[in-house]
Amino acid sequence: MWSRYLALGDSVTEGIGDDVGDLACRSWADWLVDGLRVATPDLAYRNVASAGATARVVLGTQVQEIERFGPDLVSVTVGANDARVPEWTASAFASEYASILEAATRGGAQVIAGTYPNTEATIVQAGGEIRDSWRLYFDRVNEVNAVIRMVGKRFDAYLIDMEPTETNDARYLSGDMTHPNALAHRLIGETALEVLASR
Repeated sequence: MWSRYLALGDSVTEGIGDDVGDLACRSWADWLVDGLRVATPDLAYRNVASAGATARVVLGTQVQEIERFGPDLVSVTVGANDARVPEWTASAFASEYASILEAATRGGAQVIAGTYPNTEATIVQAGGEIRDSWRLYFDRVNEVNAVIRMVGKRFDAYLIDMEPTETNDARYLSGDMTHPNALAHRLIGETALEVLASR
């Protein structure tokens, strides 16, 4: 079992999103920790993810926490903000993403990699408008996910594959039609726990 878990990434892991009824929004990583602590009550946990983070930001401001914290489990959710940059290329993203996973596994940590749901059709069906800043992302999300899967496999990462799940349903979106809501964070955390348990 793991004893020290470090969460890296963007707003998805930071935990941004709307409450749903009495369910307060908290990061999916928090939900995962709840499950892991059933078996390991003294599991140490640190979440350094930040809204707007790209792979370059993770490399520049979050990866150094690996050496300081010494995790044996590291999750990485990054790529959505990269795909919104006009000069984005899959090859450049793959190189930066690989650098993150290499840093995470260098000390022997197990990596959890997360893909993104494609919510474009859901937003349109719900009467929402696709903001210009997100059009590039929706054009590229499948490529982003392909890179995450490919590089993740190279580093034997566990994969939380959100692309085919119900998190692309409007019930799981916050009011900004961008971030997962409290229900989605809980679902992702439960999915992550199932993935870890399966292997």
